[in-house]
Amino acid sequence: LHVGLTAQLRELADRLPTPLVYTSTDQVFDGNPPPAPRRFAPEDLPMPRSVYARTKRSGELRVIEKAKLGIVARLALVYGPPIGELSGSFGFVETRLKAGEPVTLFSDEHRTPVFVGDVVRFLLGTPSLRRSEVLHLAGPDRLTRVAFGELFARALGYDAALIRPVSRLTLPGPERPADLAMQPYNKFNFLSATEGIQKLLVRQSAP
Repeated sequence: LHVGLTAQLRELADRLPTPLVYTSTDQVFDGNPPPAPRRFAPEDLPMPRSVYARTKRSGELRVIEKAKLGIVARLALVYGPPIGELSGSFGFVETRLKAGEPVTLFSDEHRTPVFVGDVVRFLLGTPSLRRSEVLHLAGPDRLTRVAFGELFARALGYDAALIRPVSRLTLPGPERPADLAMQPYNKFNFLSATEGIQKLLVRQSAP
């Protein structure tokens, strides 16, 4: 899907005057960023660990190396409101908090959460881009999942103590990357985590 279908879409896009936009992931990196305060930049070499990340990277290369006009948009951890039966990134968190039940989140995995509304606004504007490039769609805040969960809980008025830390190393299978913080595209104003959560709550409370 990430490779074969992307190659087919690239062939179709080459016949059109608009860019092919391929959404990828921060997980193409290995979790060992450059020395602080730097974060992963588009020019840093991806070193994907998981099957998912490797296929996304292969899709990136189909766009970067072959498309006449190709944009690779790497997404950080995306959060937003529920859509239909899909609860969204933190839907399950809110459900458990509402019931007074604890929520376990990673305390040793850093991400740069990005509000879904920012992702949509950016992607709708990509037809104006006129050269192939790799861009990072990421928020300005480098946070662990625990810290992000605590922000979310406090904003909703729940007890942040219900957010319980757990190590990513407790999961079976390949080790999850420790730090996937990305440097945001500097020509777009991405909301901070606090701003994005507030916007999310306003949307959820709207009739």
